[in-house]
Amino acid sequence: MPVLILYTSEESFSEEQIAAIQKDSIKILSEQLNKSKEFVMTLLHTGCPLTFGDDKKNCAYVEIKNVGDISADTARKISRQLCVLMEEVLGMDPKKTYLEFQESKRHLWGWAGKNFS
Repeated sequence: MPVLILYTSEESFSEEQIAAIQKDSIKILSEQLNKSKEFVMTLLHTGCPLTFGDDKKNCAYVEIKNVGDISADTARKISRQLCVLMEEVLGMDPKKTYLEFQESKRHLWGWAGKNFS
């Protein structure tokens, strides 16, 4: 149910970097949102024409989507953990990273031919 979508201006990352980001992002979302790891999805888009101000390098936009509520405290924890992770693994500057959180009602998400409601 939780989804992490990362858009970055960087052209590419190594397979090891991608695997680390996906594995650790899944762990973070699973633990913080109290959801099973098996239902966490990650999607990485590299080479996006992003800018942060006039700077085109090392920018990121991250969407975190969830079925159900995300408390302010949980969003803060996820923001902190994901920014640390992206800086350590990908070299992404947290000051050039926006994170957007989206809560969805259960009937607005489908899986396996049905909805979660």
